[in-house]
Amino acid sequence: MLAMTQQQSHSEHPLLPAKEPQVREELDDVTDEVIAPYAKAKNLPYLRACVDESLRRRELA
Repeated sequence: MLAMTQQQSHSEHPLLPAKEPQVREELDDVTDEVIAPYAKAKNLPYLRACVDESLRRRELA
């Protein structure tokens, strides 16, 4: 079931191309290293909103 959910989420990715540049820009602002420290990563409101929206649209359970 989890694989099906993952497949569905990947199939929706092309439907939202306008959101990706803003998420990438937000990530680029805080990732001067390969892996951003939690202190920087926790302050990504747009990314958080995208994650919350994807979870709202496709619940795992």
